[in-house]
Amino acid sequence: MGQPAFAIAAPDYSDRRNAYFVIAKTICLLGHRFLVRPHVELDAALPGLKRRGGCVFLYCGLHKSLWETSGVMPPLYLAGMPLPYVGMGDNLIKGRVFQSVSKRLGTFLVQRPNTRREMAESARRLRDDVLSFIAHGLDVMVFPEGTRKNIPARARYGDFFPAAFDAVLEYERNRDAIGAANPQLEPYETFVVPFNVDYTRVREAERRARSTSSTRSR
Repeated sequence: MGQPAFAIAAPDYSDRRNAYFVIAKTICLLGHRFLVRPHVELDAALPGLKRRGGCVFLYCGLHKSLWETSGVMPPLYLAGMPLPYVGMGDNLIKGRVFQSVSKRLGTFLVQRPNTRREMAESARRLRDDVLSFIAHGLDVMVFPEGTRKNIPARARYGDFFPAAFDAVLEYERNRDAIGAANPQLEPYETFVVPFNVDYTRVREAERRARSTSSTRSR
């Protein structure tokens, strides 16, 4: 007999109770407190939902800079929220050593496609990965437009990829069937949580604004 139609494999992730994560967490928290001094607006309902239990979050935001990957985490941690597992392009993390370290920090790799066939395979893998995290009650953070390269080069965001949202829809539509095929898994209520980072006072944004102004004045 084959596997049940909605059998969900365990997500490929590492336990964050390791030295790499402790060091990275300490650096991020110190930077959050003493270097960036951000103004944080966090919906008060989110920690309440987590304390109530039985829910899982899909965080999604625009990928303006590398800061989102690490800068959004401290406010969640300080609010007592479980940290999401972050999807990062495999073009950013190369080599087995760096991929192993990033995995210990709580990331999972997203394939950057070069062909139409690879695009379909990348979307399928991302959907399956996100579905696996959600079904196991683990929050996920993704950047649906895929890349930030279009911002300085073309002054616009990248193309939108709906694969992660397809995973949420698939879970919601088939929650009972998934539960029947995976009796060890609890049912979860899913929430899509958008977030944004305002760069009006960030050095990187100031350099970009000066570069744009000088280009237009020529």
